[in-house]
This record gives sequence, C-alpha cells and structure tokens, in this order.
Amino acid sequence: NRSKAMKMADTEFIVSLDDDSCFTNPTDLATAVSRMEAEPRVGVITFFVYHGHNHVPARAPETEERYTTSFIGCAHMIRSSVVTQIGGYRDFYFYYGEESEYSLRVWDAGWRILFMSRVLVHHRVSLVGRRPSSILRYSIRNNLWTTILHMPWPRVAIQLGWRLFSYGLESLR
Repeated sequence: NRSKAMKMADTEFIVSLDDDSCFTNPTDLATAVSRMEAEPRVGVITFFVYHGHNHVPARAPETEERYTTSFIGCAHMIRSSVVTQIGGYRDFYFYYGEESEYSLRVWDAGWRILFMSRVLVHHRVSLVGRRPSSILRYSIRNNLWTTILHMPWPRVAIQLGWRLFSYGLESLR
C-alpha cells in the first residue's frame, strides 16, 4: 500500500506513518519539510522513533543528525522525485525488511538518507497482525532477497551461507 500511495501523491514530499504511529509535536511536519528543503540531495528523512505505549518523552534524546544507511518504515519522509526516479517498494517483499532494500536503491541513485532526531514519532506497536514467526520468516526471506539483488555475485554465496547460519541460530533462539 505504501507503493500505491507513493504513486498517487502529487506533493513534493511524502510522509509515511504507520497506523500505530504519530508525530508528537504539532511543528514536526514543518520541521521535517524545512530540513528536506535545505538539502536537495536528501531523498529520505527517518525520524527518531519511540516504541511503546506509555511515558512518551517530551522530546527525543539529544542525538546528532547524521546520514544513515536505512530508514524506518513506520516513520519517514521521502522526496517524490526519489519515487519518480526509482519507483516504489518491490511488491514481493510484502512485509518486513523492504526499507533496507529500498534504501540501497536510494543510495545507488545518488540520494542520501538522513536521521533527524529533532522529530520524535510515537510508535505504539500494535500487536494486531504481528506474529513473531511471520516476522522472522519474512525477515529471513526478504534479507536473503536483498543479498541476492544487491551483493556482488562473487560474494553472494559466502554472504548467503553466513546469513542462513545466523538465521538458523536466531530461529532456534
């Protein structure tokens, strides 16, 4: 659905918040837009996310803004020109880990991803539809696909072997 929404948007920026996420300050959106406008090569901003139901801090801990390798799907803003250039998420990812693969395409296309701690998003983490076994299964599958799609071929076998080994241990845990 994120990909569908991204294609339908006719604005310069697209904010993506899950149905169990929200901004914590009325000025957060304006703050994010101003920051995106200030640096044209930033394609995605990922916000500081507080996971939990209670005791939401008044603001995020003092953390410096920095470029990062990926973003969190429940709380980010993307430039529409990024979507025009690289498209939406890969449909077969369906759930979990699609942000990591999309981030690689963002970087490959010459854009930057910025972690912006001044904007705090409250993620209430709804348990509806979250089954640990499904999350693990999709995580493993999608991370393996990301490896196959983006890793240089001479390293794919080594990386896949390592990932399968580590996922086997995680499954046992």
